Amino acid sequence: MYSIIVFCGGYYRFDEFREYIEDIGGLVIRRDSLTIRRGIFFLRNELRALCVVPEDEVENVTREASRIKGEIEIPVVAADAGERILSCFRIHHMLAGSDWKSADEIESLTGIPADGILDTMVEMELLERRHEGEYEYRIPVTED
Repeated sequence: MYSIIVFCGGYYRFDEFREYIEDIGGLVIRRDSLTIRRGIFFLRNELRALCVVPEDEVENVTREASRIKGEIEIPVVAADAGERILSCFRIHHMLAGSDWKSADEIESLTGIPADGILDTMVEMELLERRHEGEYEYRIPVTED
């Protein structure tokens, strides 16, 4: 099973944390940043990242976050929101290492109704979409 967690910390070394999450089979779903100021004076930048990680790795993830001066929060998530987040994770996991798949293929392979979830994942840049007769989806390819 998987747990939903929130990383809170700075930008410094966050890429290491994201890589660690991916290495243990997790996923960073969303990342938001916040600038803290007092008047005209800049104090710091903060980052909050919504992640899905294997339940048995939460303690290790907490240690890794602590190592890079971050913290882990376990949010209270409504059942329907939690299910949508975990559905995003299952779709992302199924598409890992594969090429373009149609919404019908994704639904049949995961058993998850794709209504709205795929569009949300495209908006969050977790997936990319193309239209060749029908809409097809895949994990964005990054060129290093």
